[in-house]
Amino acid sequence: MGGSCNADMQWGELSIALLGPGSGRKSNARHFVDVWNGDRGSAGYFQRSILLDRYYATTVISGEVNESCAVTVDTGSELPFEVRARMDFDESMALAKQDVDQPIDRALREYCPAAKEIAEKLLPLIDENGGSRAN
Repeated sequence: MGGSCNADMQWGELSIALLGPGSGRKSNARHFVDVWNGDRGSAGYFQRSILLDRYYATTVISGEVNESCAVTVDTGSELPFEVRARMDFDESMALAKQDVDQPIDRALREYCPAAKEIAEKLLPLIDENGGSRAN
């Protein structure tokens, strides 16, 4: 669907995709530079990290009610690799209807670990012996 792989999970939805730059791209370098600098749009939470001691990555909580956590990874290719864990659609719609945001702590506890775990499992398969920090 739209160049991504989506899976329904017990807690919501998981998607895996290559992240395109969109029209708001600020840098002339590879797109991950914009992601790393936080220039990808507004978010309630933003953190830089290193996955598997080899890959630069960011974690972002976003959505109308803080319903998703995206882990975006620089594999050295033009398009960054992204894993997004999102709460159940019906739950996010109910929160939006009530005009209530999910606490960011819940997203960090329930959705970010799932996104990070999947990214760390897939990276060696899609980028064997690679990494944005590899020599």
